[in-house]
Amino acid sequence: MSTCHRATIRRSRFTVALLGALLLAGCKEESGTNGGSNAATSGKSAATLLKDAGKAIADEQWKAALTSLDAVIADPKATAQEKSSAWEDKVICEGRANGEEAAIAAVKKLAAAKAELTASQFAKIAGDLRDVNQLNAALAVIEVGTEKFKGDPNAKKLFKRFAKSLAERLQSSNNTEGIDKLKSLGYLGGDDDEDGAPADTKVPAPKNEK
Repeated sequence: MSTCHRATIRRSRFTVALLGALLLAGCKEESGTNGGSNAATSGKSAATLLKDAGKAIADEQWKAALTSLDAVIADPKATAQEKSSAWEDKVICEGRANGEEAAIAAVKKLAAAKAELTASQFAKIAGDLRDVNQLNAALAVIEVGTEKFKGDPNAKKLFKRFAKSLAERLQSSNNTEGIDKLKSLGYLGGDDDEDGAPADTKVPAPKNEK
């Protein structure tokens, strides 16, 4: 074999090795870019991730909390209770991190996932959204909860009590569509509330309605 031939082979081997190294580096870089959240949550149990999320929420680090919460929801080893806790916080964090529309989208995903939340959890999510004035998102939660617990008198009573305070906020913001939605769900109107509250405690109609 000639010296020139040997040199050509060495160059070819070097080129192949160099291309392999570049491809490997590219894959690692892509993994680091798209899977950064995985690196933060990798190997952690759902219980630990929920604690991490709780700390992030306390510090109002909404996106950091979402990283942990999404990992719990995606974890096949997480229990139904852990997943429901993650969904409960996820809706709130989406609203705080990305706005009310993101919270509404999260509510729709929660419903599609058939998460095993209790009526009290639905009421808490709605209350937290109401408290930050994300009223349409709060209404979306009550709508999903109403469908989920259809025929449950205790759930309806709970949602109806919450609907009063939500209606007050909707009225203050002149959100007539929201008021109409609450009426269509059966939470406003009638002589007496199902929980025994007198009729004069009901929320009055919005100012622009007769």
